[in-house]
Amino acid sequence: MNNEFTALNVGQEPAIVLIGIKGVGKSTVGNMLSGAYTEYNVKERFEVHDESDDDNVESWKQINDYLNEKVKKIHRVHAYLLVYAEMRLTPANKHHIESAIKDLGKRRLIIVFTKQRKEATEERAIMEKNFNDDFKSILRSINDRWVVAPNLDIFGNEDGKKVIKNNMEKLKEFISEIERPHKTWWRWWYLVVATGGVIVLVLVVIVIKSKILMNE
Repeated sequence: MNNEFTALNVGQEPAIVLIGIKGVGKSTVGNMLSGAYTEYNVKERFEVHDESDDDNVESWKQINDYLNEKVKKIHRVHAYLLVYAEMRLTPANKHHIESAIKDLGKRRLIIVFTKQRKEATEERAIMEKNFNDDFKSILRSINDRWVVAPNLDIFGNEDGKKVIKNNMEKLKEFISEIERPHKTWWRWWYLVVATGGVIVLVLVVIVIKSKILMNE
């Protein structure tokens, strides 16, 4: 547990916060952002700290309270990534997204979809066909900042690296378009904090050198 707080304070730099239920693929998204394209090289690229599960997290209020407690230990937050496995807008997802917009603001939100079909992962237009009008309206409200993180069960081979790279470049583009909280030294670090919600909450703190994150 102490290592977690050490990681959160590394460099006192801006952070990327990933929010999603346990098992949705937050750590995988962090891997891909750093250029690690498999589940097995995470420790070679950055440090991960896991916190024990909390079975009592069932509402956005609890998620937000938890974020407020953790984020205040980080210097600034650059972007919040809401991670979902569903391509359709469920009532629970709609509630969480609307609550995130209310509590966290629109300008730093990005939605990341995981575990999607091959075609929907490769072609943004195909993925868009699955969105209903309500979902499209919500996505427009955050300037259509959404991407699909490729499923490693489908793209976890040599041929899949190109798709992973393309989609992560789009995500990095969205992140770079968001105004940074403040300027820092060229050797600043990014913290990626992954929190879960709804049923179970897991915290994963991932420290990534920005040179790796933004220049690959």
